[in-house]
Amino acid sequence: MNKANISMIKYVMEFIGNDGNPVKFDYVDFEVAPNIFARFKLTPNNERAVMRYNPDLYQLIKNMPYGHEVIFQEYSEPLKTPAPSKSISGIYSSAENEL
Repeated sequence: MNKANISMIKYVMEFIGNDGNPVKFDYVDFEVAPNIFARFKLTPNNERAVMRYNPDLYQLIKNMPYGHEVIFQEYSEPLKTPAPSKSISGIYSSAENEL
């Protein structure tokens, strides 16, 4: 089975509002599949919430450059190999498994 991947991308959006003033805001997309993502705006309230509940993620978001993609991949522990047996029966059973 494939490992799960989630990508995080930080963007900045700039445009001219209806009143003629420039509007600029930052947002982050967490993409779990093509065109399936969660987007949140980096308002002061949202930043405080992330900082409170996940300070490491907050620091990552603040330090990453705009347009940069960070990929989180599911971690699986390496397979443990059985320790070799020190008895004669262990030697024979290990030799049979290697054939």
